[in-house]
Amino acid sequence: MSTVELSFYPGEKEKSTGAGGIRHFSSKVLFTNVCWFVRVRWFVVLLFLLVGGIHFIDPLWLRQNGFIPPGFWPFVMAGVLSGANIVFTIHLRKLKTGNDYGVRISLWAQIFLDLVIVTVFVHYAGSINTFVSFLYIFHIAMACIFFKPFGSLLVTISSSLFYAAVVTAERCGILRYHSIVVYPFDQRTLPVLTVIFKAGSAVFIWLVTWYLVSSLSRVIRKQEDNILRINEKLTLANRNSAMRVLVTTHELKTPFSDIETLINRLKYSQWSDIPSSARNVINSIAQKSKTMRERIGEILMLGNLRLQMLDAEEGASADIAEVIQRLVEAIKENALERGITVINRVTSCYVFGTNEHLWIMFSNLITNALVYSKKGSSVVISMKEYTDYIAVSVKDEGIGITKKAIPHIFDEYFRAEEGREVNSSSTGLGLSIVREIAKNYNYGIRVISEAGKGTLFEIRISKRKD
Repeated sequence: MSTVELSFYPGEKEKSTGAGGIRHFSSKVLFTNVCWFVRVRWFVVLLFLLVGGIHFIDPLWLRQNGFIPPGFWPFVMAGVLSGANIVFTIHLRKLKTGNDYGVRISLWAQIFLDLVIVTVFVHYAGSINTFVSFLYIFHIAMACIFFKPFGSLLVTISSSLFYAAVVTAERCGILRYHSIVVYPFDQRTLPVLTVIFKAGSAVFIWLVTWYLVSSLSRVIRKQEDNILRINEKLTLANRNSAMRVLVTTHELKTPFSDIETLINRLKYSQWSDIPSSARNVINSIAQKSKTMRERIGEILMLGNLRLQMLDAEEGASADIAEVIQRLVEAIKENALERGITVINRVTSCYVFGTNEHLWIMFSNLITNALVYSKKGSSVVISMKEYTDYIAVSVKDEGIGITKKAIPHIFDEYFRAEEGREVNSSSTGLGLSIVREIAKNYNYGIRVISEAGKGTLFEIRISKRKD
């Protein structure tokens, strides 16, 4: 038994600028990275717990080694960070990857929460006599990647203001000095210039870091924008070329239709006067004309699907049961002629897609199931319903697909050897059309097959939440 699975995501262009100072990454990339921030924050929670665990070590031994027991503040910070992380996780789970505004709000909220947490940690760990203030650099570097220069500068200035506020409050006696390392003298006796120098040097390093990283990021992004523009021009040129090919292909369809029309007239008016040997030739011409017309029709359909680049209309909705039932009615006579039983177990459910494209997709799958099924067998169309999507499967008891052929079944014009023997007139484009529709609507496809025993095609389709 062999299996192939395809998952598609709508193509999303990256843009160089965006609202709120955020670079317009594709929704999927941005959503993935915001989720990564949440996962990293759980690691920070663990670090706070480990720092808090130092409190339970012998205080005398700690002081002899230059450390001061931290007390319980790391546990409080771990609790606050955990609560915030749970809120962010719930919020992100409710968002769709396409909800750019919600994802960006979450990103800004997470960054400013992190700056507050880092500032509190700097205060308790030692704002002047330790290097923990350089933790701000992590957020500055991340801001340079995700934000425009203005947005990343805003994060850098916010970091500087938070740090300056802590140092000033400690110097003025508003906040009591804290540290996790033993310092040889009272920091309040430090000269003002020394405090300014130590705090100012840290801020200066942050600004230099911001400038270097944002400049590098800007250069890289500019090159990426150039590549995107070139790609858009190439895509446009390809679309124009494809359009010309489609027009030419469409013009070829008319002569074959005319041939079929003339043959039908000939059969109606003068068929009895034509010798049987000539009739066989005429029937062969008619059959080949019909095959060519059908092939041209499928080429046009596949080309149109690609040219439309359906960004799957937001309001597209259809009842899957209605589509499948109409299809079953349409193929009923064909199934009876072949002695095949078609069992429809699909129930009503509104899904993301149009009636036309769902019809085209399942028409190809069900027709294939009939063509390649054995006489007296069954074709079962069933459905499983999940929270956000449904899985519609078409299962036959036909010739199956070999392990060698199954990775290529969605390739254009591909026809397996065993398939040619059963259906010599196939164009090899049907499953390419299925793949293109699935790609445009972000459907998932799973195929399970065993040579000589049958094949199962499963399509995962998002539900409509109206």
